[in-house]
Formats: sequence, C-alpha cells, structure tokens
Amino acid sequence: MSDPDAEKFAGIHQHRAVQQLRRLVDDFMSIDEQQLREEELYHRVLAAVHQLCAAILACENAEMDPDEIRAVLDPVRRVHARSPFVERLQTWPRGYPGDFETVEYLIGGAGANKASDRLARSCEAYALSRSIAQQHRNKIQHQASRLMRTMLMNPGRTRIASIACGSCPDLRLILDPLPPLAGELWLNDIDEDALAFSRKALQPIASHCHFRQGDALTFARRLPRGAFDLVLAGGLVDYLNERVATLLIQLAMRALAPGGTFYFTNIAAGNPYRPLIEYFGNWKLIERSEDDIYRYCANAGVSRGNVTIRRDETGLALLVEIAKLE
Repeated sequence: MSDPDAEKFAGIHQHRAVQQLRRLVDDFMSIDEQQLREEELYHRVLAAVHQLCAAILACENAEMDPDEIRAVLDPVRRVHARSPFVERLQTWPRGYPGDFETVEYLIGGAGANKASDRLARSCEAYALSRSIAQQHRNKIQHQASRLMRTMLMNPGRTRIASIACGSCPDLRLILDPLPPLAGELWLNDIDEDALAFSRKALQPIASHCHFRQGDALTFARRLPRGAFDLVLAGGLVDYLNERVATLLIQLAMRALAPGGTFYFTNIAAGNPYRPLIEYFGNWKLIERSEDDIYRYCANAGVSRGNVTIRRDETGLALLVEIAKLE
C-alpha cells in the first residue's frame, strides 16, 4: 500500500473509531434522563462504561492522541466528576497521584460512597468496587501479613523501613498486637500530612516509630547499610521509570541485613482497567510483567533465585519479594 493510501486508510479507521466513541458517549449521557430503579441504573452505567473502555482502546489503536480522546469523552468525565472519589482521581487535590487521602477513601470501598445524586452514586459504587480498587485493598492485606511475619520471627528486635508509607494502612491493620512485637519502624513519606496522620494513628507504638519526611530515593540512600530485616515500598514502583526502579532495588538491598527482604508491588502488564483509570480519571500507572521485574533485579545485581513474584487475588498486582540471602 502506498503512503497516500496508507494515510487514507488510517484516516478512515480513526474516523470510524471516534464516531463510535461519540455514539457511546451520547448513549451514556442518555442514562441520566431515564427513570431507572437503582439496581438497573447501576448495571446500565457499568455496561456503558465497559463499552466506552473498548471504544477508547479502538481509538488508541487508530493512533488518536489521548487528549483528543479525552475531549470526546469530556461529557462522561464531567458526570463522573459528580462522584467525589472519581473527582479526586481527575484532579488529585494534594498535587500528586495516589495520595494518602485518596487511598483512605479507596480503602473504605463501596461503603464509603459519598456521591449525592443517583447517577453519581452508581459511578462511585463501581469505581470503588471493581477489581482495580480491590487489588489495592488486597495489597494492603498482603503487606500487613508480611510485616507481621517479620516481627514474629524476632519479636521486639526487628528493624523495618517503609518507603512512601502514606497513611500506613498496613500497620494500622495489625496495630492491636504490635506493642510487644514491634522493634524499630522507620516510616517515610514525602507528604508531611500523611506522616502526621500516621503518627496519630500509630500512637500505641509511637516509641517504636521514626518518621522521616522526604522523597523516597533520598530516604533510601540514607538508610543504614545492612541494618533492616524488611524494607517495604508498597506501590511506589507503579510511578517509577525503569532506571529509578532499578536504583531503588539496589538501595533497598544495600539496606537489608543478611536474611532480610525487600517487598514491593507493581500493577501487572495488561491491566484491563487502564482505559478507565487513565481516561475517566487521570491516574497513570506504569505496568510491568514478571519478566520486567526479573530484568530490573538482574540489572540491580540480584539473581533470579532471590526473587519471588506472586499475584494478588484479582491477578492485577504483582507481589514481589527479594531476599538477601545469608
């Protein structure tokens, strides 16, 4: 096919994709005018959202610019902004994605629904209950379990560092039994308000906690070498490019004592909810495969045999443990 023919074909493909997206936007907007029962409204909204996500992918395949796609989707985005949770995902009022207040909202699940009108309540309900939200709650459970296992191995004598800890939902989940179990807890976040929240919430183990405000890499660089039984980085790697993620692995491994573990999570490649969080909200996560993680570890000087990668119950999140063997 000649270049002019190829351009013409691409133009036709793009036109069809955007026309389909416009039709589906109109269909979604018509839902607001229908007198539907609450449960029927929810399913109509959810079905329309799935169709819109498929149409967004078709527009991407037709090489439409993401901003052009968002412009067509704007009426739907404005309806979703009536959901207080989705509005946060669009505006990030604390100035950065994944902030601790949004995470607190997400942890509450569908029971935290604060939307006022019926359509917004349906938007908020699905946003808080789909697997992309559940994987975050699952990760917190897994991190809490990892923290507890580490402390139980040597009660009162462990040293743990949590990088970009936010509101420490993992520690709060297991707080009641911690006073006799906790050793030293080094807790870092760039947001001073997140640390203030954590400081208040972790009052029963205040004497064990050392709070350090600052960016994650600076904190990781300053950790004492060979001193920690566990270094946690939660979902931080979702936002780091390959070079920085590899550096973080190196710094965390340097801080571990023999037998220690570096634990972090990453959204898995092929996330079907990507069109939803990127276009209905403004939440961009860097997806990785297991092979990506193994490659980063190899580049950081860690052998494959030291790395264990599992998935959470939704299959959307990679749970990574890197052991510093004795």
